[in-house]
Amino acid sequence: MKLKLIITVLFFVQVVLCFAQPSAYPTGFGFTRSVREAALKIDSPVFLSMQPYMRCDLPLAKMEGELKDSVKLYHDFAAIALRKHIFEYHEGDVHIRMNFLYNIAGGKDFTDTLNYPRSHRIITNTRGLWVQADFGNKVSVETGFYESQEYMAKYMKNYVDSLGVIPGFGRDKDFTAIRDVVDYSSSFSRITVQPLKALRLHMGYGKHKIGNGYRSLLWSDGMYNYPYVQFDITKGKVKYSHVWNVMQSLERLPIGDTPESTFRRKAGSFSYLSWKPTTKVELSLFESVIWNRYDSNAMPQSLPVNFYSPLIGTGFTQVNSVRNNFNIGIDANVRLTNNIEVYGQAYADVLGDFKKNGALQLGVQSYNLRVKNFDLGFEYNRVQSDVYSFSALYTDATHMNQTVGHPLNNMHEYILRTRYRYGRYFARVKWNYIVQNRLEERNDAPELIKRNLKQWDVEVGYWINPKTNSEFIISYTDRIDDRSNDLVKQHATILMLGIRTGLHAVYRDF
Repeated sequence: MKLKLIITVLFFVQVVLCFAQPSAYPTGFGFTRSVREAALKIDSPVFLSMQPYMRCDLPLAKMEGELKDSVKLYHDFAAIALRKHIFEYHEGDVHIRMNFLYNIAGGKDFTDTLNYPRSHRIITNTRGLWVQADFGNKVSVETGFYESQEYMAKYMKNYVDSLGVIPGFGRDKDFTAIRDVVDYSSSFSRITVQPLKALRLHMGYGKHKIGNGYRSLLWSDGMYNYPYVQFDITKGKVKYSHVWNVMQSLERLPIGDTPESTFRRKAGSFSYLSWKPTTKVELSLFESVIWNRYDSNAMPQSLPVNFYSPLIGTGFTQVNSVRNNFNIGIDANVRLTNNIEVYGQAYADVLGDFKKNGALQLGVQSYNLRVKNFDLGFEYNRVQSDVYSFSALYTDATHMNQTVGHPLNNMHEYILRTRYRYGRYFARVKWNYIVQNRLEERNDAPELIKRNLKQWDVEVGYWINPKTNSEFIISYTDRIDDRSNDLVKQHATILMLGIRTGLHAVYRDF
């Protein structure tokens, strides 16, 4: 407890004494695409395999969302709607930006084979706010929230009911008596301080993503937010990051003074070391440990002193541990040309058999492929059956019932993505094909279910404002989920019309 207090006090002392700021760059798909496409064109050592990025590290002058376009503006309101922040204050060393967040959409499932009350109607009503403030050149503060109500497609409602969480957004509660509408919310925050050129300190409530592809097998932004403390050290061709975080299960402690007792918490830590031998290659090592906070009677206990170590390699002290869940991984990214990159990941439990405890990713992504603003990418993911699980109680690699990496196990996945933009008009197409073998409880006995999932997502629309990646969008989803234990394939054909911001990545294709 004393050590936790000292760390917290030192962090806030840094905030007071330093007059500094690098603000975080959003992690939505559009923002990430803009960063990666621009970084391929330059020869500076931009580290791309861990998000969120910091704005001061990025080639902003070459990035799609930061450039002025040819759209003519005839009114101040048009400038705010199409180019500027909703509110912006810039005076001296103080720079404050504020934006509304939203996802307002409606549509219909035309071929739902899993009928339930109002199943064909799909409505999303998300509202939120996002504020960033920079003080001087080394301190940045960020905060925001979402509040949502949603009539979900039946396949997603089944997933939510089975886990008790909205993917990426945490727990939900019923909004109507017949439980056909979910109500959920999410918040995020971050304080970043840079006392030295090579050192950054972060404290926040959010999430990270490690990797260069659509999915991450090591540490994904598909799970819910968590409290964390982080530092980054960057020197030349090397960057090192270490994160301490608090995760939790959805099982409550048996004791408590309130009607709803506290959820069981899990302590996590991970280290990430990246090396760029050239500007075209990034090689990285990953190490994570989920630390056991409970004794043999499932009661809370103090964490071992190793948890507080910020050094990569500390996890190897847990190689033979049956209490703490130690995992390692590697990540690689190679720029073949100024338009094409290849990437890969491997992840494993060091105590297990890679055939059961391993995961592998391979991918290639191109930008401006022979045609300006035309992108094409392909990704393959293989995840074994026991990758994120562990034998000791409350130490599996999950947070709020969602895995820290890929949302599925014991499966092969193929992803094809393409995108084209003309001015502010765009079209995107994504195809997923998943082959999975999974155990499900049937009549109080485990049954092996063979599953084939094919999903097409097509989106066309107009890019409204690059500051929040807001879009007017028409989307079409065709999803066929064929399971060996079902007499009828689960088929959804969904057409939606809406307007939304794209600050964070959202995954609903598994």
